[in-house]
Amino acid sequence: MKTLMTLLLLLTVIGTLSAERIVLFFDDFENGSGNWTFVNGAAVNKWHIGNATSFEGSNALYISNDNGVSNAYNVNSYSFVHAYTDILLPRHAGDIRVNFSFKGMGEYGFDVFDVYIVPEDFIPEASNGWETQYISSSYLIGEYICEQPEWTTYTLDGHEWIYTHEDTTYRFLFVWKNDNSIGVQPPAAIDNVEVSYVPRIANPPRNLTATADSYTINLTWDEPLPGSTETFVDYSIYRDGLYYDMWITTTSYTDIVDENRVYSYYVVANYEISMFNSIPSEPSNTVYISPNIPLIFNPPQNLIGNANGNVVTLSWEEPESGSSGDFVGYMVYKDEEPLIEESISELYFIDTVTENGTYIYKVLAIYENGESEPATVEVTVSDVSETDDNAIGFRTILHSNYPNPFNPETTISFSVAVESHVSIVIFNIRGQKARTLVNSNHSAGNHSVVWNGKDENGQDVGSGIYFYQMQTNDYVTTRKMVLMK
Repeated sequence: MKTLMTLLLLLTVIGTLSAERIVLFFDDFENGSGNWTFVNGAAVNKWHIGNATSFEGSNALYISNDNGVSNAYNVNSYSFVHAYTDILLPRHAGDIRVNFSFKGMGEYGFDVFDVYIVPEDFIPEASNGWETQYISSSYLIGEYICEQPEWTTYTLDGHEWIYTHEDTTYRFLFVWKNDNSIGVQPPAAIDNVEVSYVPRIANPPRNLTATADSYTINLTWDEPLPGSTETFVDYSIYRDGLYYDMWITTTSYTDIVDENRVYSYYVVANYEISMFNSIPSEPSNTVYISPNIPLIFNPPQNLIGNANGNVVTLSWEEPESGSSGDFVGYMVYKDEEPLIEESISELYFIDTVTENGTYIYKVLAIYENGESEPATVEVTVSDVSETDDNAIGFRTILHSNYPNPFNPETTISFSVAVESHVSIVIFNIRGQKARTLVNSNHSAGNHSVVWNGKDENGQDVGSGIYFYQMQTNDYVTTRKMVLMK
């Protein structure tokens, strides 16, 4: 009786959950040792499965000093031997319980049977010495089991630290140890080993939704359904599949973002299973959302234009900092027509005119993601003489579209030096043709065409990067534009 009371005091009970207990493993040893691994080393007293004794059926697991012929041990020889089986515990398994039938005498405190639940990577070591390998008591669920002359059923409950966020394998370890002094026959014998658990029910958050403002994404969700077996603690936020924030106790959350891209979110509910341990629920539904961060493309500053005869000199200062994306260069326009084919990095530009009059010059700052509003200046030229008129001709050029990015339409300007057949075709980022805008003869001079964001069939194309290519008999150039809806 004293031995039994001591055992009961050593057993740790998790508590009763409302879910139904599930039997995960059972072995009556009638099919041999297929489920078990023995670590007997050089000890005389070893674990065996045989028919020297049993509770039910023919076989049992027991200690023997004659290779299983009898359930007996050498009391004058040290033994520290192990038998174990690995069992996969499913996600959120709780209240782990080990049931078995035991018979054995031994000597209390010295010739005894212990039970552990250890991590799968724990490697037991046998010896013919006294308890030569340390096994943490935190893994121990039953110790000093002995002095039972008749078959007795034991129920051992696993410690509260044994819980599973995911499917996890644990090693269920039976240990026999005896010293080299007196002891009473027979040693330990085990039969009808059963491992069971109670599922921990941890209901997830529901109906996650998201809305976006300029720099914020607002999440809201519903509380988990009733019926969880554990105590709710708080929520955790996951962004782009990674853990992001914790200890959220309300059903809403605001995230501050700084990129115009698609973000994904889901929410997990956390439940307490002990003072220091908790388990997460399955994730809520996942939401995908993009913020509405305004793109900032600061223009050139303090544009000045001066005329001297037929020469107009433009100068300006760099844009203010804080624009979206990296700066590329400047484009210069006169009366809405581009004066250059590629952007420049200089803070000035010199133009030559052929006629007196007032000209409107615009300078745009070009960025990797778009372009600024123009800085504008009017320049009046009044000193052009007949000798200044050098009859500047036209060049064949495909100019940058404006605006870029655009929605819903953009203007593509081009010039041809002599009358030519011109084609302008728009392709998507995969190289597939979206639309033929121009396919006809054009006289020498400046021209433009508007693309309204539709394909050959009159259907709206999607947002993204597009390329437009101009081709004449002796000229081919391709440029990039962005449709942003």
